[in-house]
Amino acid sequence: MIQAETTAPRRRRLWVDLTTLAVIGVLLLAALGAAGAVLYKEFYGPSSFVTRYLDLLATGHAADALRVPGVSVDRATLKAPASR
Repeated sequence: MIQAETTAPRRRRLWVDLTTLAVIGVLLLAALGAAGAVLYKEFYGPSSFVTRYLDLLATGHAADALRVPGVSVDRATLKAPASR
């Protein structure tokens, strides 16, 4: 009888501990997802690429703008006359 009485509080305590760990795990996953979304928006997304490229052009750093990954201009394009 003594064992039956001590098992119930231990199971309840275990349930509380597991629930707490599950909540912490879900919050950790949510924080990692939010951090990934912010990094994508600020550094890796299409809008950040365009913003970085246009900022370089606006400040007169055309050579640096051409070095941005994803921008490729070859000599033929540079030598071609401007189309109207």
